[in-house]
Amino acid sequence: MQKRKVKTLTLMPTKRIQAFSRPRFKGKPIQRFGAASVAIAFAFAVNSAGASASDGLQFCALSNPKEPDSAFERIQSEPTNTGDYWVRYSCKTTCEDWQECLAPSFTQSGRPLMQGDQPKQALAFVVDGMGGHLSFADPRARDATILFHSGMGGTSFWPNARALEDRTDIGTVMIRWERGFVDRGGGGMFSPAWGWYTRTSSEPARVPELSKRVAAVISWVHDNIAGTGTFGTAGCSMGAQATFGAVYWHKLDSIIDYQFFMGGPPLWDINSLCGRREHETGYCDADGTTKCASDADCRTADPYVRCLFREPITYSPLLESVVNHIHGGGEQCRPDNVDDATQPYRPFDESSIGYTDGDREFDHPFDFQLDFHRSDTSSAIGRDGDEDWAGGQFMHVFNAIESTRWKRWNTRYNSAHCASWHNGNAVEAIIEGMGLD
Repeated sequence: MQKRKVKTLTLMPTKRIQAFSRPRFKGKPIQRFGAASVAIAFAFAVNSAGASASDGLQFCALSNPKEPDSAFERIQSEPTNTGDYWVRYSCKTTCEDWQECLAPSFTQSGRPLMQGDQPKQALAFVVDGMGGHLSFADPRARDATILFHSGMGGTSFWPNARALEDRTDIGTVMIRWERGFVDRGGGGMFSPAWGWYTRTSSEPARVPELSKRVAAVISWVHDNIAGTGTFGTAGCSMGAQATFGAVYWHKLDSIIDYQFFMGGPPLWDINSLCGRREHETGYCDADGTTKCASDADCRTADPYVRCLFREPITYSPLLESVVNHIHGGGEQCRPDNVDDATQPYRPFDESSIGYTDGDREFDHPFDFQLDFHRSDTSSAIGRDGDEDWAGGQFMHVFNAIESTRWKRWNTRYNSAHCASWHNGNAVEAIIEGMGLD
């Protein structure tokens, strides 16, 4: 597959706080950051022999579009003593031609999904034993297409895609995974559904392996319904992990023209998130690139700036839920149950961006959007800003990835995790990044 060329743009300076302002570019490589060393080689042979990453998708007939999960047969194992189980999906009826499986698209509450006055279409699929759904209005005649992936397990469509659709003529494609493994314990919070992270057998898995599902869908969308214009992705929280991992681990850089990451990706070092490894340095949240050992190292005119580390997150029960499920359903990730004798758990490194082999030079521009709660000189931890959601991990990802185009670190304070989609910052960044203005 040939990478589509990004249009040459002339841009005005942005007012957002950035690692550096987006330059005017003419298709030439510009400022780069050095890549971090790789501690453990854990590469997967996706696309290594020229095969499409989308190989393996099956499409399912939707007899009742208002009940999209009716497209699947679902097998679930008996729960273990920790409440863990695996889930496997298959189509009840498959279609040889995916266009035979198209049906009207509805929200989970039964409302028709539209782009302007055009109804969106639904397409149910199975990949690697996991079921999912696409929703789109035919984008092939448009100049650009963007694929949206929501957070956590990606089990809901991207909220309010119309915020971008109403501003531009872009084609939008939303992905929603079946619920898969649902942690009924939920760490005393709620019952998270882990969608694409779901294991399909009792055998332990790894995040790079499971992310092949996301890569397959992105590749298929690009090849079949994105048309000939520019092609981008946008993800929030674990949705940023999903869309980042598809490129990092599965060699999709050649088909991507732009990516937007909001509130993630969070899985740079899972051992540190689980309290099994400590780090003495972090990065200042204002720019994502200034190294620090304490808040004092980040002193600026802005009183909100802090030094963030790769440490357990405020909402660690959610992290424990998905990490333990992926790695076999045990309890190796328990930040409240570690001591000086606790050692890093090697399988967690095999699932971490920072300790696995991947593509560390992106030949496309990308934005990191961070929304911090801090609205005064206190830390305000526990108020649902990105400082509570592994913000220190995002910075290491940002610094490790080189870009032959440009990359931006956009910071907003007095905000909340992934809030930039609703306040318009994300929409503005995507419009600028994809040349839609």
